Amino acid sequence: MKNDSTISDHLLLDYVREIASPEEKTKVEAWLSEDKENQVELDKLRKVWERSNTIQDFDAIDLNKNWAALQSKTDIASTKQMSNTRYIWKYAAAVVLLAATAFLWLRPERIEMREMVADSGKVEVRLSDGTIVWLNEGAKLDYPDTFTGGKREVTLEGEAFFDVAHNPDKPFVVSAGSTKTEVLGTSFNINKGDGEAFELNLITGKVRFTKGKQQATLTPGQKVTVDSKGLVQKSMSDKPNLMSWRTNKLVFDNTPMEEVVSDISEHYKVVLEIMHKDFLGCPVTTTFENEPLDEVLATLAEVFDITIKREGQLYQLVGTGCK
Repeated sequence: MKNDSTISDHLLLDYVREIASPEEKTKVEAWLSEDKENQVELDKLRKVWERSNTIQDFDAIDLNKNWAALQSKTDIASTKQMSNTRYIWKYAAAVVLLAATAFLWLRPERIEMREMVADSGKVEVRLSDGTIVWLNEGAKLDYPDTFTGGKREVTLEGEAFFDVAHNPDKPFVVSAGSTKTEVLGTSFNINKGDGEAFELNLITGKVRFTKGKQQATLTPGQKVTVDSKGLVQKSMSDKPNLMSWRTNKLVFDNTPMEEVVSDISEHYKVVLEIMHKDFLGCPVTTTFENEPLDEVLATLAEVFDITIKREGQLYQLVGTGCK
């Protein structure tokens, strides 16, 4: 703080507290007009004074330590010793007040955390850095209202797709169970299942995956999985319809019926069972987009001349095989 020889710290405090006399106000305002930095520093003092109204834990305040820290931070010079008793008491009160407000000012800001749960369908979440996260039904994301520090960290349970805003100076980290996925700016899909089960598929960019001492770096088209025993494996992604939960689109291009049935079951969260092994290799080429399950099954029944029997969430495909 720019200090003029005619200004004192307790006078500035009286000005902030709005108890200064007209003559004192004039003196402070003249000091403010001398340098723009003086106004900046006074604004800081006003901010900590306003925050002091919320302080509750006065017993936790180390007056000497916080006063010294505040002097160092704001460059407030020590007020000359005064012989008059009433000024000594006024100065002492100012020291106590400033030390208390310094306790608030110098301590780290509390980070406000948010929780988003996709309990009734898919949810889109926009984070403060511009990153967009799509949560699949049943997924939960914990994230800060505003990212601070050197990393952007969130915690995921369930399945989600991340389109991460690029920021090479602040990596984006997703914690899911005992795993961590670190990126600078990219898009990827994470599915954190029960126990150790985990799968990460990279769409664009580059990520570094960590689980304990095990690490893997992924490029587009690759995936890493963790099985129920905690074993980490890296391989090429083999799920063309991986993102169907977000796009509501299933695309099959000469795809074997066994894989078609598996993708439909996962997408609609039902169980399809092929009752005749001759069906397993039947090729399917079609696209289903925003279609209800009944229409999808009706299309398969017509093309392959099959009958579908339903028992709750179990659908049995009965027929003689490919036409």
